[in-house]
Amino acid sequence: MIPAPAGRTPAYLAIADELAAGYAALPPGTLVDSEHQIAERFTVNRLTAREVLRELERRLIVRREVGRGTFTTFRIEYPVEVGGAASFQANVAAAGHTITPLSVVLTSDGDEVVLRRVSAVDGFVAVTGDDRFPAAVGELIGERVADGGSIRAALESVGYSPRRQSTHVSVAVPPPDVGARLGFSGSPPPTWRLRSVTVDALGVVIDRSDGWLRTDMFDVHVRVGG
Repeated sequence: MIPAPAGRTPAYLAIADELAAGYAALPPGTLVDSEHQIAERFTVNRLTAREVLRELERRLIVRREVGRGTFTTFRIEYPVEVGGAASFQANVAAAGHTITPLSVVLTSDGDEVVLRRVSAVDGFVAVTGDDRFPAAVGELIGERVADGGSIRAALESVGYSPRRQSTHVSVAVPPPDVGARLGFSGSPPPTWRLRSVTVDALGVVIDRSDGWLRTDMFDVHVRVGG
C-alpha cells in the first residue's frame, strides 16, 4: 500500500473511521459490508478494503467468520472474583445472552477426567477450555456436563460447595489448535486466557480450568476486595 502524504490520514483509516461511526448504531451481530463491498462502495482496491476490515477488527468493532461474513461485535462484561463460585454460564446468562455448546469431549487422563468444550454465545463461537477434575469428581458429574451443562450446577447437584480459590487472567496468543476451536483463521490474535482452581468447602481441589475467551466478545473485569 502506498503511504499517505504527510499530514493526510491514510485512506483505510478514514474509511474505518466512517464505518465505525455507522456501525456503532447497529445492533450487535449485524451482518455488515464485506471486503468486496467496501472496495466498491469507497472505490478503493481490495488491499485497502482488507486493511479497513483489519483495522475494524483491531478496534474490536467487527468479527469475520469464514463462509458467514462480517458482523458487528458485542462485548460482554465478564466479572472474575476470587472467592466466589465461578460459573461462566451463569455470568453470561445474567448478561442476557444465550450459550450453546458446540463440542463437548469427556476423556480420562490418568487420575483425572478432562472435559473439553467449545461454546457459542448468541450463535457466535465464543469460548473454549479444558476442565480437569479428580477421577472421583469426574465420575460423579460426567453425565451432568456431557451435554454442555453448567459445571458449577453439576458440582452442587452432587453435594459440593465450589469456590474459586485462585484465578490467573492474561492476554496471550493461543496455540493453533485453540485458535481453530475459537474460529480464527490463520494466526489467532491475542485472546483472554483464564486459569482457575476451584475447591470444595474443605479446600480440596475439585476442578482446574484453562479457558480461552475471544477478546472481541468479552471484556473481562477482575474484581478485588469490595
